[in-house]
Amino acid sequence: MLVFLEEDLILLLDDQLWGVKMKFRELKHKLNSKFTLAVLCISLFTFLAIFIAIKNEFFYSSINYITDYLDYYITKYLNGNVSDLLIDGKILLYIENDLSNIFSSLYIYVVSFGSIIFKVYSFIIPFVIFYKINSSLHSEVYNKFSIPKITRVGLKKYANNTIIVNGIYSGLLLFIPRLLYLLILFLFFPIGISSTHYIAYSSFITQPFLYVGYGYNPYILILIDLIMTFIYGMVLSYISTVIVSFIKNKPLSYVIYLFSLGVLSILPMIFKEAPFIFYDSLFNYFDQTRITTATANVFVPLIILLPFSLICHIIAKIVFKRGIEKNI
Repeated sequence: MLVFLEEDLILLLDDQLWGVKMKFRELKHKLNSKFTLAVLCISLFTFLAIFIAIKNEFFYSSINYITDYLDYYITKYLNGNVSDLLIDGKILLYIENDLSNIFSSLYIYVVSFGSIIFKVYSFIIPFVIFYKINSSLHSEVYNKFSIPKITRVGLKKYANNTIIVNGIYSGLLLFIPRLLYLLILFLFFPIGISSTHYIAYSSFITQPFLYVGYGYNPYILILIDLIMTFIYGMVLSYISTVIVSFIKNKPLSYVIYLFSLGVLSILPMIFKEAPFIFYDSLFNYFDQTRITTATANVFVPLIILLPFSLICHIIAKIVFKRGIEKNI
């Protein structure tokens, strides 16, 4: 009896391992495509364009702040004697460390999302994901390209693998450029937090919530932002899968997708929540809810997005499976 149980367990583990390898292989194939490379490069260039758009004002404001603060510090604490600012030819360590973090890559990342360029990007990227999902799934659902895969692994496993792989792929399509942008900032700017100093009233800080980057732990903000953008990409893939499974006509499917995003964006506004289209970023979300640093609970969008993602995943799996069954 034990021998049979052990054999069944080994077969089950082998089956699960094979399923993971299959998902990884499909995901790797999608990520290595020219389309993916083009989207990642364009997205990264978009973030770099945002930095270029704000950099002059950012450095101007930062340097002005440092100049004003040093004047204030010398007058109040050193009786106006500039030479006392130096010890053995080096600037006071306290001032040097605390002020240098005003140029922190963490703060530059946070304030980047107030740019109009990012807002435009937020409206375009959902259609990029829909185009990719529509292009790949349409042939499998309506041209029966899925039959060889279904024959090999079964309908249930095929549907589950397809939903998971497309979800992870869409999440990574949004996540990777943002992470690369952050890593590039890490290469050229300090990594640290200033508990005392921050830039105020600058033209590149366009929403009140962006100041939370200076008042809240930016590590937590950035982590939540990266998680949000990944989950948001997954949700877009689930919505896309449902629409492709229902609508055979490609132009009509784009119209339905646009309508769906509109409905999902209008409904939350009834409850004074941010439109769904702005759940791609923590900073977009709080810009729409008009919440300032004093009242912000940065975990709220994640609390909303996680169960919504799970619901969409279940619906997508059911609808996609039925769409395949109907057209085989």
